Amino acid sequence: MKHLLVLLPALCTAWCAAQDTTYYNADNDTVATLAQAERYMVTYPDAKDRTLVMNEHFNKEGQRTGVYRGFPQPEGKWISHGLTQLWRPANGTLWYEANYEQGKLNGALRTWWPNGAPKRYDMYAMDSLITGAFTDSLGVQQKWYPYESSATFPGGQKGLVEYLQKNVNYPRKARNRSVQGRVFVKFVVMKDGTLSDVDVVIPVHPLLDAEAIRVVQAMPKWEPARMDGTPVKMKFTQPILFNLE
Repeated sequence: MKHLLVLLPALCTAWCAAQDTTYYNADNDTVATLAQAERYMVTYPDAKDRTLVMNEHFNKEGQRTGVYRGFPQPEGKWISHGLTQLWRPANGTLWYEANYEQGKLNGALRTWWPNGAPKRYDMYAMDSLITGAFTDSLGVQQKWYPYESSATFPGGQKGLVEYLQKNVNYPRKARNRSVQGRVFVKFVVMKDGTLSDVDVVIPVHPLLDAEAIRVVQAMPKWEPARMDGTPVKMKFTQPILFNLE
């Protein structure tokens, strides 16, 4: 028994040293302390597979909101591997659970309604959907739809191409100077389909850059991205081509 009393603190010290806590404010910027934060993340090796990393997310009050398992990658990227689980902060109920293998959905993806009733049960094999089922909060089978759907321009990709062909005005001064190229514009499609945070990420010339921003800002509302039927924000990068030919 004396040996156990000696070993346990050492094990605890090693485990605690492996943990890393990161604090985030409302803008998802890292901050120094919990007092400045809106949420925080605790990172540590998975207990069953030490090659895996677990990220546990908590709100400011210490309520767990998510557990992610996977492999950290350079430049802040992440490859999910194993079980991912998400809880509602309001009442602590589980609302999402999915299994990943090397970043691909593999196995069941399940979601639940706020009342705890099953909502979705989809089966995947390495990102390929095998079967899908969807029920309402009363347990009645409903028409299935994908868990995730991207934001789309009215009329889809064809509608977007037609809009750009019709509305991009080649600046006369740029044309006279034989200035051409492809301007890349980033923006966010908001939950209501409007566009926000429009900015140039790869410029060509101030005249072309300004026209690219103008034509994106003038776009009609998009169909917003959805996650399990709920509208969500989505980032886009759109090339705008200026070609003299």
